Amino acid sequence: RDALITACKVHSTLVHSVNDKIMFKKSFSTQVAEVSLLEGVLNEQSISEILPVVMLQLYINPCLHLFVSPALILFSFWPAKTLFNGSVHDAYSYINEVFKCEFVTLNNVDEQDIYNEALVFLRDTECIDAKTGELGPNNKVRLILQHLLQPFITGYSIVAHTLLEMSVQSVRGTQDTILIYSQKIARNLLAKRLIHPYCLSRDMLKNALESFRLLNFITKNVSNTEIQYLPNEKQLLRLISVFDTSEINNKKEPKCRL
Repeated sequence: RDALITACKVHSTLVHSVNDKIMFKKSFSTQVAEVSLLEGVLNEQSISEILPVVMLQLYINPCLHLFVSPALILFSFWPAKTLFNGSVHDAYSYINEVFKCEFVTLNNVDEQDIYNEALVFLRDTECIDAKTGELGPNNKVRLILQHLLQPFITGYSIVAHTLLEMSVQSVRGTQDTILIYSQKIARNLLAKRLIHPYCLSRDMLKNALESFRLLNFITKNVSNTEIQYLPNEKQLLRLISVFDTSEINNKKEPKCRL
């Protein structure tokens, strides 16, 4: 409780405590936002609602490297069975590569060591059963870890859907066009309360685009001094399948083990 009170004081321009509940301040100024980047995507009222959440997420992001590997392993249980021949490690490696531009790990640290350390954490917290290799009984910690990933899983999926949709409609795929198009899709989903506000983060969407380029999910094409991105449909459809969270949302346990 004391820690929450202190946090509210530190972030008093964003939130305040009302009857033991943390509430966003409605009078929050949007002047710090680059409103011009969202022109045609969000109105000022929408920005005033979304911006505090995005700013708070920016405080969380630097700490995510402590939890992202365990979270990615847990998430990997779902696509492992159908898309990676039952290998959680292969699913994890694939997803970890996708997020290379998003979550920065220490240099000169072996990826296998990071994976093994994450497994120790998951076994110690009973998120994974040490004997069977299946998901363990600690649903609370599992839920927290999966929740941390959700904005990024959804955001990257939105960019993938955007690239495929723009290709079908023969829309020119410049970076700005792709980002604005992605934000519009995110805006519509947010209006229905289906996604986290951070899914509109331009920085995250740019990271997704760069990651897709590095992994050859898209091809960077320079013509007439304009840079366009051409989608690799097969790779993007695979990514969308991997990031499908319907079974997780339905609380369907994956029939898979380490």
